[in-house]
Amino acid sequence: VIPSSGGEERETVKKIKYNAPNIYAAQIRAVTSNDYDALIRRIYPSVSDIIIFGGEDQNPPQYGKVFIAIKPEDASYLTSITKQQIRQELKNFSIASVIPEIVDPSILFVELNSKIYFDRSKTSDGSVQIQGKAITALTEYIENSNTERFNGKFRYSKAISVIDKSDPSINSNLTSVTMRKDFIPQLNSTFYYEICYQNTFLDDDDPVVFSTGFTVTEYPNFTVYLEDRLGRMVLYRLDSATGDKIVLDDFIGTVDYEKGEVKLNDLTIIKGSFGDNRIQLRAIPKENDITAIREVYLDVDIANSSFIAYAE
Repeated sequence: VIPSSGGEERETVKKIKYNAPNIYAAQIRAVTSNDYDALIRRIYPSVSDIIIFGGEDQNPPQYGKVFIAIKPEDASYLTSITKQQIRQELKNFSIASVIPEIVDPSILFVELNSKIYFDRSKTSDGSVQIQGKAITALTEYIENSNTERFNGKFRYSKAISVIDKSDPSINSNLTSVTMRKDFIPQLNSTFYYEICYQNTFLDDDDPVVFSTGFTVTEYPNFTVYLEDRLGRMVLYRLDSATGDKIVLDDFIGTVDYEKGEVKLNDLTIIKGSFGDNRIQLRAIPKENDITAIREVYLDVDIANSSFIAYAE
């Protein structure tokens, strides 16, 4: 017995109002991007968001293809089986000269570090309760806005305003923004990696790009890390006694601060940072408003953000 997958709870009225006219307009054929959107939601209901773009927009152009990025409701990516099922179903509706290509979304996480200051004389709540109210209010704002989606935009001024208004006792907050990309390396293979954030990095004398720890074949007995130094990516480890950074390779890749791109050359990774061998690479943006375009899906990661309330 094979369990079913890809289903969803009964549609909400809001979702029916969105899907019904699009499915009707598609007329059971896939020609426009709206057609593909409507038909995929019919084939695979458990969709959080979809973006469709033509192969002519790729670099280099890939004419005759349409690219489809799908973000599932409860996962980051579709399984290979689900992708194949959707491709097979789309063959019944697609024009013969157009090849639909399903690609994984590139998820850009936004993390917040927020220090919240409140007037103890205006509330009986303690720091933990104020912190909880701020998290709840921000989570509700993210869920009810157009932030977490393809072509999403994190608006800094609105987010900090939500924190300030989450309780009458809050005087102010100091909140910083960090971007994060997660990637799963090709283990035991010398590989080139390009990680794109599509947002300009802060260009500073101090490092603004930094990774979680991982293991490479050249230094199998150490946990190593990445950070940027004046446009170069550096590989280093920590001294077990002093905690000082010991540089192992002072030119493992490059950083383009304007484009928001990190390129890593000839890395042979044998173990990642987590159980699934994922590695996290964080970057400090130049601007606090973060945008996502094309196949990049914006995700405000409240769980990995920090909120601390201080009584005044």
